[in-house]
Amino acid sequence: MNQVARCMGGSLLLLALGLLAPVWLSAQDKKDDPAKKDDPPVKKKDDTKGKVDPKTDKGKVDPKVKGPPPEKLVYDKIVIAKIKAMNAEKVGDFTIEVIVVDPVKVNDLQVWQNQQGVAIAQAKTPQDRFKLNYNFQLENAKREQNIYSPKDFEVRAVENVKVRTVDAPVDYDDKGFVKQWTPKELAALKGNSNLPGYPSTFEFLKVGQDVQVYLVRGKAAARKLGEPPPPDPPPGVVMIVIAPQPK
Repeated sequence: MNQVARCMGGSLLLLALGLLAPVWLSAQDKKDDPAKKDDPPVKKKDDTKGKVDPKTDKGKVDPKVKGPPPEKLVYDKIVIAKIKAMNAEKVGDFTIEVIVVDPVKVNDLQVWQNQQGVAIAQAKTPQDRFKLNYNFQLENAKREQNIYSPKDFEVRAVENVKVRTVDAPVDYDDKGFVKQWTPKELAALKGNSNLPGYPSTFEFLKVGQDVQVYLVRGKAAARKLGEPPPPDPPPGVVMIVIAPQPK
């Protein structure tokens, strides 16, 4: 009886080994196959390209799709000014007031500095020289801040002059209250532009406004033979930025 049991046990063991052998050999083949081992991972296709996420309202930007180029502005210099007058006869011509160095005041300062230098050099004692020099330094710092004066300049806006305003445009809601712009609305108002502020029009310029004026050299008129040269043309204005207005 024991011998029969041992025979049956041996047969079952051989049968189990026979069933497991194909599985073990298949796994071993996969493990040892260098071609299968070095195969690159399969990349999943990105189906979100160009689609907008409804939760964030943002989508991936396709690098192949190019937007309009940013605005370019060519100018020679920028001046901080105040609008002094608007020419009613010639639209586009106006007068600005600019604070400039006054040559008369500079000359007066230099004369005073020379006088003070002589007085300091002729001081009798070191104590007197120190006192005179100390007072000179204090007074000179004040006088150097007083060498500027306002000066009027006639300027002329070019045909396609750009007018911008630092303050957002004023609008009203259905109830007549001043509208409070959201950041998204302000971005839309600014548009696809890298220029400062928000777009405006020439009609919004008023006397007394503080502005930034972007200037170019005016085009000189043609000189006729035998005639004296024409006067220098007024500088051209390519852009005006209206400063923030008092509330």
